[in-house]
Amino acid sequence: MIYVRWIAAILLGLCWLLGAGANAQWLWRKFRRGEEYTASPVALAGALFAIGALAVCPSNHPLKWALIIPPLLLDFGSGPLIVLSIVALIGEALAAPRRAAGLNAIERRVARTSWIIKLGGGFLIWFFLLGGAAAEPGITGWILVVVVVVYWPLLLVWFWRLRKYPTEEKKP
Repeated sequence: MIYVRWIAAILLGLCWLLGAGANAQWLWRKFRRGEEYTASPVALAGALFAIGALAVCPSNHPLKWALIIPPLLLDFGSGPLIVLSIVALIGEALAAPRRAAGLNAIERRVARTSWIIKLGGGFLIWFFLLGGAAAEPGITGWILVVVVVVYWPLLLVWFWRLRKYPTEEKKP
């Protein structure tokens, strides 16, 4: 059984490598052609494969999950994409004159994001909440379990409400 888990971890690691290569190729083409906006076809897939590879890895070392940092940093469609998106969201919200306008800017930005980014980012947040719920003992763990159960319906309702915003910014 341990061999099956190692083989699955290696296969998922190779899938991460394939996704990271596709994202590197996408980034190279984007800057070489100077395209204004194109979405990566496999954005966040590398992160999900890396998390899966570490999850099935049979190693019990306490620092095993620290190995998620290099794959997230090396795959542009995962770590840097998440960081740059968060920085852009915060920048747009802070540039708005009122608080309500800042939240509106965040909703517009999320509405323009592709569905794969929305659902992939949502899955990563849910996965970290699930890990916290599994690791926390007592009442805190039960609170996180409730949050994990309620998370997806609330997220999907929010995405449904975002349909009122256009998917692209209008050019003057």
